[in-house]
Amino acid sequence: MASGIFRIPLVPNAQRFDITFAGRALTLTARWNGEAPAWSIDLADGLTGESLLNNLDLVTGTDLLEQFRYLGIAGGVAQRGDTDLTGSNLYLVTV
Repeated sequence: MASGIFRIPLVPNAQRFDITFAGRALTLTARWNGEAPAWSIDLADGLTGESLLNNLDLVTGTDLLEQFRYLGIAGGVAQRGDTDLTGSNLYLVTV
């Protein structure tokens, strides 16, 4: 897979995506927590269904996967935009 940046516009419903990210099959689930209020994601292995990360809070402008390099995912995930329901996007950056 070529390197690139892929944008996922977030909506206030739970969203599930089966993706190939940096050569690895993953399932990404994004959800809005209205009580917090905050976005969070889960990552699972797309082939086995094994949970890799749960309830990872989205922090604007930060590579959310940087601290989890041991999982072997070559790339990054970042949120950009408003912290509320409008205008928020999740970016997948592959290398």
